[in-house]
Formats: sequence, C-alpha cells, structure tokens
Amino acid sequence: MILDKDGDALIDHDGEVEGRAAFFDLSLDGRWGGVITGDRISVDYSPCACGNSGPSIRDNIARYADLEGDDKIGCAGTVDAYVRGVA
Repeated sequence: MILDKDGDALIDHDGEVEGRAAFFDLSLDGRWGGVITGDRISVDYSPCACGNSGPSIRDNIARYADLEGDDKIGCAGTVDAYVRGVA
C-alpha cells in the first residue's frame, strides 16, 4: 500500500505515485499484521515494457528521516492510521 507522507491516508494508485510504504501480512492470525515504514517509495502501476502487468517499485527508495530530519510514527498510532486510511 502507498500512504501519504504522514501515513494517514491511502494514495490512489494510478500511473506512477510516490509515498510512504505500508504492508499488510495476511498470514498473521492473532494480531494486526500491518507495518507502516519510514520509507519513501515510487510505484508505477502502468504495465512494464517487459510485459509484467503488476506494479513496479522504483529503485529510488529513501528514508523520510534522511530527507527531512526526525520522522517518527509510533506503534500506538499505526493501527489507527491504517483504519483511518482504509475507512
């Protein structure tokens, strides 16, 4: 999932988008399996020239903390941020 810089809202996935990386692990049973990272990534949802029809993550991954200084999303806020983003 691609979230906005603050990790509060999902970004529409059309063409190439840039935002905060978030992942959801469906194999976990017993606790929320979401991870909101501090990584800024670019994802291209357009078909690739190689024939791959799935999204492609660009190789320009960077940490928001390295780009702008202090960047912290506390564990207590991640579930709330996920629910706000999906709802």
